[in-house]
Amino acid sequence: MCSASCFPGKPARGDRLAGGVETDQLPRTASLSFYHLLGVRLSLLTVSVSHALIVIPFIMLVLLARLETFEFRIEEASRDLGAGLWQTFRHVTFPLVRPSLVGALLLAAAFSLDEFVVTFVTIGSQNMMPTYIWSQLTNQVTPTNAIATLLLGASGPITLLAVGRGSRVGL
Repeated sequence: MCSASCFPGKPARGDRLAGGVETDQLPRTASLSFYHLLGVRLSLLTVSVSHALIVIPFIMLVLLARLETFEFRIEEASRDLGAGLWQTFRHVTFPLVRPSLVGALLLAAAFSLDEFVVTFVTIGSQNMMPTYIWSQLTNQVTPTNAIATLLLGASGPITLLAVGRGSRVGL
C-alpha cells in the first residue's frame, strides 16, 4: 500500500491506494453488491444505471476539456446584442459545444459496448447486445459477424460526420 510519501511533491494516486485490486473491477463488483443489498431485481434499468456510472466520468472529461477553452465573452456579446438566454444557448453555446458532446457520446457508447462484464452481471434474465453477441459466440453462430460489421460500419460515418461538423464550426 502506498501513501502520499511515495510521491514526493505530489498527492497519492487513487489507483495506488486500492492495494492491488484493479480499479476498473471495483464499479462492476460494487454495482452488483449494491443492487443485491437493496434487493433490486436485475433488469435493463440496473444495466443502464451501472453503465451511466461508468461512462459519466469520461463524458465529463471530454466536456470539461472543451469548456476550459470556451470563450465566455462570445456569450456575453450575444447577451449585450439583445439575445435572450435561450437564444444565446441555441445559437452560440450549443453549436460550439456540440462537437465535444457528440464525441463524448460516441466515447460513452464505445465504453458501454465494451463493458460486457457490467452488462452480463447486472442484466438478469433479459438480453442486450453485448450479452447477445457473447451468447452467439459461445454457440458458434455466425450472425455475430454481421452485427459487429454493422457496428463498425456505422461508427465510421458518424465519426466523420462529427469531425466534419467540428471543422465547420472552427474547432
